[in-house]
Amino acid sequence: MEDLIAELSWLERLMHERISADPRTENSLNDRGRTDIYSIKPPDVEESDSHYALFIKANQLSFEERVLLILSVAPHLKPEFIDLYVQPPAGNLRFYTLPECLYPLIGTRGQNYKGFLPTGLTYLYILAGTDLKERVRLQNLLSTMAKPAFQKAVLIQPHNAGEPVFSGRIIIAEEFLELFTINQPDKINSIKYAFTN
Repeated sequence: MEDLIAELSWLERLMHERISADPRTENSLNDRGRTDIYSIKPPDVEESDSHYALFIKANQLSFEERVLLILSVAPHLKPEFIDLYVQPPAGNLRFYTLPECLYPLIGTRGQNYKGFLPTGLTYLYILAGTDLKERVRLQNLLSTMAKPAFQKAVLIQPHNAGEPVFSGRIIIAEEFLELFTINQPDKINSIKYAFTN
């Protein structure tokens, strides 16, 4: 679980950095919207033997793939992590208040859960911000992610007709969520090298 907590903390740092650099955000620290998101390194999992770390290592996940993976897991660990930027806790200056025009970029509302859930647009916003060239590069990357195990674990739901291509929710397959969070030995045996196949 420590690896997931560290990875979630990394995701929150990425989110915080992106939002604080967005010139459309109240109290933005950056009037150009530029930030080096890739300078915020992911946690080192090299010595870890958690199922989450083993999955990352077995599939040699890139920076971008790790962001997508933890975005798929985050709503199950900390559902409010996006909402904190929409309605920050009173008096908490750590969070920047997002204007309503940015809400579609950071997530979509659930059916039973009424908070924000991450979509492909959330992913693009965190990594590319307002950089159109980088967004196009990432869209191409999303379209060509070919690692079979990764495709089994993470899915971007189809978008509705006429809506942005990556506006579907980012979903993690339940068996992988259980594998990463419950960490039971029998779970790893049942889908074991769903890791790499």
